[in-house]
Amino acid sequence: ILKTEQYDSLLAHEIEQALDFVGDGGATVHCTQSLASAVRRSVASKPSVAVEPSDDIGSGFVAADDGGTVRVDCTLEARLDRLAPLLAIEIHRRLAEIEP
Repeated sequence: ILKTEQYDSLLAHEIEQALDFVGDGGATVHCTQSLASAVRRSVASKPSVAVEPSDDIGSGFVAADDGGTVRVDCTLEARLDRLAPLLAIEIHRRLAEIEP
């Protein structure tokens, strides 16, 4: 994982947005072991947020409320899945441009 101030800042922003969506109650951020220390730094001022490392999360993190009703999947895999229809349209458009 790239460890830079810019990365930490972007990660903190992404976590903040996910936790805003999850709500004001307790929450857990699930992430890989290698990302856990950066996530802990990002939520250090939020005592109601736990960090739970897990090797089956993928690239990124998942934030969930303690009740299990809200889950925000911010993994790379989930983001690519959400973008797949848009990417397919763009690829099709570009291929159509180069076909005779």
